[in-house]
Amino acid sequence: MKTPWIFLAACVASGWLASPARAADPAPAALPPAPQYRSPEPAEWGTSWYLRGDIGWSFDSQPQIGATLTYTGLTPTRQAWVGDLGVGYSINNWLRADVTYGRRQEQSWAGLPSMSHSELLLNAYVDIGTWGGFTPFIGAGAGRAWRGAKNGLGNFQESAFAWAGMIGVAWNLSDTIKLDFGYRYVRAGNGVNTTIAYRKPFESHEVRVGVRYMFD
Repeated sequence: MKTPWIFLAACVASGWLASPARAADPAPAALPPAPQYRSPEPAEWGTSWYLRGDIGWSFDSQPQIGATLTYTGLTPTRQAWVGDLGVGYSINNWLRADVTYGRRQEQSWAGLPSMSHSELLLNAYVDIGTWGGFTPFIGAGAGRAWRGAKNGLGNFQESAFAWAGMIGVAWNLSDTIKLDFGYRYVRAGNGVNTTIAYRKPFESHEVRVGVRYMFD
């Protein structure tokens, strides 16, 4: 009578041992790989800096210095070449700023000393948008202007606060070259200071063309 029970026990034991689910516990899930440290990429310098140069034709109304190096009370209008050089930085796609130093063609009148004029300006511009490779812009600047006169009696030079307003359009020739076409108004002196050269304000209306080279 024991034979059937022994046979049944042997079948149960063999089935238990053969079951893969019972053979061993499942292996634990693999852990995700440890994150790898990546050093930050170095900042790219120079991609937003640019050099600029401009030339133009100006219609100047400036106080006249007489033969005795004193103000004559006249503010004649003259035409002259003007040019400047500068360095700038594009803050983003629509805002940029630069510093420019400019000089004007020396002017003289019969019997009067020749006059020189230069200015150093900090300028800011808003690039409105780009359509078909052309970017209209507006800008303003402020700084210092210097006027000088010289003749056989000696040299004379004075300075005054100067400001400017600009409007124009840039032609994007490439990613690094841009041509600027525009108008600029410059005013130096406030018309009420007590200096000789700037007792009357200097004013200039300019038609200008310039080039900007963007560092790659």
